[in-house]
Amino acid sequence: MKSITKRRTSGFLLVEILISALIIAGSISACFYLFRMGFDYWQRAEQSTKLVRKVPQVVSYLTHVAELDQGEGELFLGEDSKVHWQAKLIEKNRPQIPLPEAGFISPYELYLYEVSFTIRYQEISRDYTIKIFRYKMLFSPQGSFFD
Repeated sequence: MKSITKRRTSGFLLVEILISALIIAGSISACFYLFRMGFDYWQRAEQSTKLVRKVPQVVSYLTHVAELDQGEGELFLGEDSKVHWQAKLIEKNRPQIPLPEAGFISPYELYLYEVSFTIRYQEISRDYTIKIFRYKMLFSPQGSFFD
């Protein structure tokens, strides 16, 4: 019995070395998996940030440039960015304003649109809905309180 205890204290068994190697290999593979997952989430967050930064550009385009009476359209923003929009006229109005020489008539026609748009950037997309107010001047009132 003395020889068995003496033998154990002098070094490690092969089984102990294999178990410790398995534990180290499992720890390393878990770390690599976590790094890969972290990198994937970082890329998604970066793509989402780039997509959100394009929203003011799209709103500016829709508010000032897009012909909303067409009903729908597409816009390319570069960098794999694409916007598809749909506009629906909610209300069209011509307010009645008293003019001294012409009675109750308005030189403006008012439009209210509901615009839904989808921004796609690489493999992610987001949907948005906004309301856009526009007006069209029908004639120029001269000699009235608009001057």
